[in-house]
Amino acid sequence: MTSATGKQAVTFIELLLVIVIIGALAAVSIPQLKKTFDNFGLENFVKDMYYLSRYLQANAVNQGKIYVLNIEPATGEFQANGKLYKAPKDILIFIEPADKTSIYFYPDAVTDKTTITFENRYKKQVSLILKGISGDIQIQ
Repeated sequence: MTSATGKQAVTFIELLLVIVIIGALAAVSIPQLKKTFDNFGLENFVKDMYYLSRYLQANAVNQGKIYVLNIEPATGEFQANGKLYKAPKDILIFIEPADKTSIYFYPDAVTDKTTITFENRYKKQVSLILKGISGDIQIQ
């Protein structure tokens, strides 16, 4: 709009319209951003558990002794080498076989055959698969 002095200006109504549009876009995108960040946090935690498993496996081979990863699915706690690791809030943990609470890493690189599935509040699941006799560990 042009004012009486000939200068261009933005009216209050135009400014309010822009603010309303920005607010509507934020209202639509913020929940999706929260979901994205939660999914990213889940994936990062599973990667941390993958690297911890690889570390325990390598130490078992290098030291020639058995290493153990203890898992408490109800509390989301993992313990190895005297250190306690905690899953992020709102992550559920499922272990297959269901009665497994300790995973052993042997000096010949073999691990207990176990699948640990992590699920966040948006039902996204990521699994850490320890293949057992092959010694392979994967994220799926």
